[in-house]
Amino acid sequence: MLTDIVIAVAVICFILYRQMRPTPVGTSPRTAIILTAVGAFVAAKSLDGSAFDALDVVVLGVSTVVGLAIAVVRAHSVRIYRDPAMGTAYGRGTVLTAGLWLIGIAAHVGIDLAASSSVAGSTLLFYLGSVLLVQNLVVSARARRAGLPLATTDGRAVTVAR
Repeated sequence: MLTDIVIAVAVICFILYRQMRPTPVGTSPRTAIILTAVGAFVAAKSLDGSAFDALDVVVLGVSTVVGLAIAVVRAHSVRIYRDPAMGTAYGRGTVLTAGLWLIGIAAHVGIDLAASSSVAGSTLLFYLGSVLLVQNLVVSARARRAGLPLATTDGRAVTVAR
């Protein structure tokens, strides 16, 4: 239990850190996909063989819908601009972005408490990954609508996506 909390806090701190620094828009959503996949594995493993009822399904559904809605709003709080050196779109979270992350996490944990003890707490990594993925998709769409070229990366260098 303590290990789960430490991992969750570390992941949340990492996400907030990354949100508050300039980041190329349009690069691979690798972090979000990894978090979602690991979160799905952890949730499935913790639910294996445990009692899972209709209330748990409703709770998880509500938590997901609320989280995704907050992610869309949060994506609109990210400042998008053209990086003068690269010529590509960059984004940087604002104080509102960080606040919406904290509100979203608190909402997820609060809603999660209504689920059975076997479900509560087992879906946080999945939640973080899925809402991060949605936020990234909305930010990329905003940059495209603004006519900014999206960035691409090969793991070392950022270039303009063609």
